[in-house]
Amino acid sequence: SQVGERMQVPPMVSAVRVGGERLYRLARRGVEVERAPRPIHVRSWHWLEFDLPRARFRVCCSSGTYVRTLAHDLGASLGCGAALESLRRLSSEPFDLTRCVTVRDLYVLPPEAVWERAGIPLDDALGSLPALTLDETEVRAIGYGAAIALDRDRAAAAPLAAGPRSLVLRDPAGRALALGEARPDAAGAGFLAHPQVVFPWAVREGRPSAP
Repeated sequence: SQVGERMQVPPMVSAVRVGGERLYRLARRGVEVERAPRPIHVRSWHWLEFDLPRARFRVCCSSGTYVRTLAHDLGASLGCGAALESLRRLSSEPFDLTRCVTVRDLYVLPPEAVWERAGIPLDDALGSLPALTLDETEVRAIGYGAAIALDRDRAAAAPLAAGPRSLVLRDPAGRALALGEARPDAAGAGFLAHPQVVFPWAVREGRPSAP
């Protein structure tokens, strides 16, 4: 079965970093390096058409899964080889094809029409991400780009080292202020929430005042 959890080796033509350099940059120079396998989860796999030498399928998988590698690995397991001819992403929560516009639409339609057809409120777009609620002192600190200290209870509610935009930082009213990442501090004794993208309405000018 193709469904379930497994380990996947990312392809050389990918944005994964090895030794501080993107794999696709190495691939362009003809360099191939060892890549550590990563855990993925294939939630569902449906065959839509099977007419050899071509086949079509629909897959629902976790973020970070390389579908072309799924095809390659399937061919390897069958002993015949396989390559992905085309790929179409149908959805990436909360976005799907029902609210899409073409590149041409972006050029010819007024912004209001594009928003009406494809716009999603920010809080809806970020609704699938874990969030931390800040107090007023922390809200001010985020406005200056400062990291927020987290106790173990708050750190336990956040994904650690999951990527620079893996966590939503919200004010007490629930408004999104920034996207960031929770990481252990330099001493390894605690945790910090680092803002990576601070939204314009949260940015504060100048320097923070002394308490």
